Amino acid sequence: MKNLFALLVSLLAAQAATPLRAAADQFLEYTEVFVRGTYTKPSNNGLSIGDVQIIIPAAALDRFNQAVFLKPKFKWDYTVGLNYRFPDTRTRFFVDYDHFREDASRTDNSILDIGVVPPPGLNLIPVFEYASLLYATQEIRAGFKRLIPFHHRFLVDLGAFLEYDKLNRTMREYINGEHPAEGAPVETSFRETDNIVKAFGPGVGVLIAGIPFKSCKYFGLFGGVATSLLYAKNRFDESNVVTLLNGTQILEYDYNPENSYSILGKFDVNFGIDYRRSIPVSGSKVNTGLTLGMRYVNYINAFKNGNTYFNPFPSTDDFAANTGHAEDFGRFGPYLQLSVGGQKTY
Repeated sequence: MKNLFALLVSLLAAQAATPLRAAADQFLEYTEVFVRGTYTKPSNNGLSIGDVQIIIPAAALDRFNQAVFLKPKFKWDYTVGLNYRFPDTRTRFFVDYDHFREDASRTDNSILDIGVVPPPGLNLIPVFEYASLLYATQEIRAGFKRLIPFHHRFLVDLGAFLEYDKLNRTMREYINGEHPAEGAPVETSFRETDNIVKAFGPGVGVLIAGIPFKSCKYFGLFGGVATSLLYAKNRFDESNVVTLLNGTQILEYDYNPENSYSILGKFDVNFGIDYRRSIPVSGSKVNTGLTLGMRYVNYINAFKNGNTYFNPFPSTDDFAANTGHAEDFGRFGPYLQLSVGGQKTY
């Protein structure tokens, strides 16, 4: 009786496992998931934190100064994504999410910044204490791709998508002035500048891939470019707080213009080498891929700096008379990607 019961259970389990296994095989055949470790660095301009005096001036208006900059570094981050190929077609739906966050800082002396430039009669020395920078970006894309094979070792992949981007750049700067005889700070100044961009719009892309050497059928080369046209909302805020020697705080200014709206152009270059092979897993073959690539992405005129070229001087010298021109934002660097599922495309 026990043997008969065990046989019935085995038969029922086999019947239930068959459709489940078929569904799993079909899922792995049509669906590819990937995770990517990115190692990128911001490439934009606009990171001057003041200037240093390289020659003692002969007159009050003769500065002989050299600008100094914050220098971002490479940073590890990640991208995750999914591709689903519609059965019996070469069309795929895809969605991916890219995350990036990087900070940099610098401490130095004798940097003129934030208007803390005392009159010559007081004989005060501006001493820069600290500056920090934070970049944070998020990118979400969703759309469709279409494979066009020209040869069993060469294909073109066309894509169209919608994307949402959020960019944030925050700079914090602190400076003080010292009297050389007493060595005590007589004035400190803190400035914080925020540029926030939220953008949404369509994009298109093309990628060329193939196996250059017949003897290395598992290795392929690829290269492509995508471009987007994004409708963006730009928010800018800058404030400066001055603290006197007696501890009194004075809010010198809080510059917060209305949100401005613009159209941004974005382009994305991607190339590298990948290794793709089907491996047996529980009686089925699963496609796996390992990719080593390089990516460069750039947003044209992304940070608007308030969209106001010139701000009139108030009664104090601590005001940012010119918040700067619009600036690009870009990132570049290598990445390593692991993918599972889907079909080999070449």
